[in-house]
Amino acid sequence: MNSKQGGEKITAGILKDSQRLNELVRKEQALKFLKNVRSSPMYWQTVMYDVLAIIRQIGCPTWFISLSAGDLHWPELISMIAIQTGRHLTEDDVGSLSFEEKCEILRQNPVTAARQFNYRIDKFFSLFLKSQSNPLGKLKEYFIRIEFQARGSPHAHALLWMANAPQLNTNTDDEVSEFIDNYITCSAKPQDSELEAIIQVQQHHHSSSCRRGKKSECRFNCPHFPSPKTLIARPPDNPELTKPICELAARLLSHHH
Repeated sequence: MNSKQGGEKITAGILKDSQRLNELVRKEQALKFLKNVRSSPMYWQTVMYDVLAIIRQIGCPTWFISLSAGDLHWPELISMIAIQTGRHLTEDDVGSLSFEEKCEILRQNPVTAARQFNYRIDKFFSLFLKSQSNPLGKLKEYFIRIEFQARGSPHAHALLWMANAPQLNTNTDDEVSEFIDNYITCSAKPQDSELEAIIQVQQHHHSSSCRRGKKSECRFNCPHFPSPKTLIARPPDNPELTKPICELAARLLSHHH
């Protein structure tokens, strides 16, 4: 075997030596050949280093966003998958389906559902975030990671770097708060009926997951009381908690599960 791990040439003799082999596995050197295999531990380690390199070059990301697939609210997607199984459903037909029936249809072709989500993410960035209207500021760099929820629906976590954005601990808290308030609102009373429907899926609903390990309390401490103004929260004076927040977030976001 001609593979090299950590500068050391891996030979058949090393692989036959259980102690040496266990040492390679423990140091993850035996897994480095997987770095080009997407979603492998070594792949995500490489991604983490790339994200940290971006942070060191252009600074802490401006926004963190999480985008979930609203596949249960995409009648065209459900109709598309249903056609593949010989069923022809109109938008009204899809609207009359139960939650379980919609989930069953989506499970019949998770690849189509994932591709539709990926297409929408691409369009969200190209037509919205990168548009001339600059809805979150002028985008200069971003990083996206796609994951899948327990029931199989994809969701995306993203870091966004915006041009001329104020930096925490460099600019004043008032300047940072003013920048945030220019783009973000927490109003829960939209005048548009479509926005009202969207807000319904953005609200926290207690479940067995949020009450895990507890009988009645939510581990996310929801609901949170609103604040009349944007607040800048800082960790206490603790060496472990005062590590650079942006680097810590990058490690958590890109580290393998």
